[in-house]
Amino acid sequence: MSNETDKQYVIDQQKKRFSVLDFIWKDTRQQPQSSRNYSTAKEISSATGIDDDELFTALQYLESEGLIELMQHMGQLPYSRVTHSGIVEMESAITNPNQDTNHFFSSVIINFIETMNQTNINAARDAIGNISSSQVNAPVTNTVSYSESDTSEILQAIAELRQQVNTLAEENQDVAIDALDTLESEVKSPTKPTKVKAVLFSLWGIAQGIASFTNAVTSIADRFGVKFHQ
Repeated sequence: MSNETDKQYVIDQQKKRFSVLDFIWKDTRQQPQSSRNYSTAKEISSATGIDDDELFTALQYLESEGLIELMQHMGQLPYSRVTHSGIVEMESAITNPNQDTNHFFSSVIINFIETMNQTNINAARDAIGNISSSQVNAPVTNTVSYSESDTSEILQAIAELRQQVNTLAEENQDVAIDALDTLESEVKSPTKPTKVKAVLFSLWGIAQGIASFTNAVTSIADRFGVKFHQ
C-alpha cells in the first residue's frame, strides 16, 4: 500500500471511531456512571450507519484507549458508555476543532462537524417546507391556537429574534431567516396557521448552543402552546 493509501485508511478509521464516540458521548454523558446508562450496538449502528463488524472494531479501539467502557453480553455486541476521558476528548474536539486531539486529526473533526451541520440544515429546511405533524419530532398535533390579542406581541418577538440571527453559525443564518419569514407570514395569515410547529422546531434545532436565541424561540413557542421535548 502507498503512503497516501495508508493515510486515507487511517482517516477513514478515525471518521468511524469519531462518529461512534460522538453518539455514545451524546447518549450517555449526562449520567456516565449510571449502571443503566449504556448505548446499545443497535442504536449506534442505526445512528452512524456502521455495520456490526466495523462497529465492534471501533468499540474495541475506543475501549482500549479508555474513551468508552464496554459491558459484554453473551452472543451480542457489547453495550457502551462514555468515560471521563472520552468526555474530555469530545469536549476538546468540539471546542477546538482546528486542533488535533490525542486520537483524532483536526481534519476528521472538522469534516464531521460540517457534515452534521449540513444534516441539521437540510432537516430544518425540510421542517419548514412540510406541515405534517409526523415530520415534527414531538408528540403534538400540527395545528396551534393562540389569542388574537397576542398577535402584535408575537410579531414584535419575531422582529427581536431577527436581530439575533447573526449570533447563529453562518451556515444556519439563511435557514433562520427563511423560518422567521414563514413564521411571520403564518401569524399574519387570516386563516388558521398550519406550519408554525414545524418552523418553531426547525428554529429551535439550529439554535442549540445559543442560549439567548433558544430562549427567545422557546418564549414564542410558549405563546402557541408548543413544547420542545429534549
